Amino acid sequence: MKLGMLKFPTVLAQMGFIFMAGGISLESSAATITAINPIRRVVTMLQKLQKQVEHDGKRDEDIFEKFMCHCNSAIPTLEKSIADATEKIPQLKSDVTQSYNLIKQLKLELARHRKDIEETETSLATATALRDKEAASFAKESGEAKTNLDTITMAIDALERGMGNFLQTSAANTLRRLTIDMEIDADDRDILALFLGQKHGNKYEPQSGKIVGILQQMRDTMMKSYNEMLASEDAALSSFAETESAKNKELAEVSEAKQDRLERQGEASTRLQRLIEELEDMKTNLAEDKQFLADLQKNCGTREEEYAEVKKSRHWNCWVWLTLLKC
Repeated sequence: MKLGMLKFPTVLAQMGFIFMAGGISLESSAATITAINPIRRVVTMLQKLQKQVEHDGKRDEDIFEKFMCHCNSAIPTLEKSIADATEKIPQLKSDVTQSYNLIKQLKLELARHRKDIEETETSLATATALRDKEAASFAKESGEAKTNLDTITMAIDALERGMGNFLQTSAANTLRRLTIDMEIDADDRDILALFLGQKHGNKYEPQSGKIVGILQQMRDTMMKSYNEMLASEDAALSSFAETESAKNKELAEVSEAKQDRLERQGEASTRLQRLIEELEDMKTNLAEDKQFLADLQKNCGTREEEYAEVKKSRHWNCWVWLTLLKC
């Protein structure tokens, strides 16, 4: 037990003093009495005890003041921290909700962009397949038309130079097929059939000019169809080029939008995770601060009460020492 906290009766008991009405007597054996004045010894001892009590009192006061300084600084700091957290937690909850909603919206937009990309790619593939089919058909038809034109041109050139053996050539066979397939005047068809049906051309030689005229008319008709075919192919190529360019541009725009949503979704997910962690940490810190504040307020109050009792006891002891020293 600290000296500063000793009660008056306890001090008397430890000292072994007996207070008398007229003074102080020491109960000790005569054999222990020396040449030193007993009263002087008692006074010296009391003075030492008084100094010890005063020293302990100063030490306890310093400790108490430091502790209370800590209380006076820590309590407002904790209260501000609790107030800040209480105010910020609802905002963090709102931020978390907004992040959830943003991610949900970005996912919907990503799904729509993916669908748009798929539909655009399918449409472009369909258009490309159709263009390839049209190109193949054009190549076949234009090739046949060019062959037929060349055949008629050869026939005209041969007739203009003289019959010769034209009727025995493969060109004559092609001309016979054209006579059947093409839509021409019936009389012209009959004239050509008679001409192409003979083995030698001498019998109808006087009508060679008529034959050439019919073939020239056929060539003009075929050339017109051929040119229309070429124009139609050019128009189809131009239309496909425009469609392909538009689809590629659409794909580029949608792909860019998709990439943007992916990046924003990643950023939003990272932010959401950070907000959730921050919110949980703040909730934990708030609970700890509240508990620590309650404990600190309780401890500071208890320490004030204890120090008041110690200080009161010390004042009593000092009064005892002063009383004894005056006696």
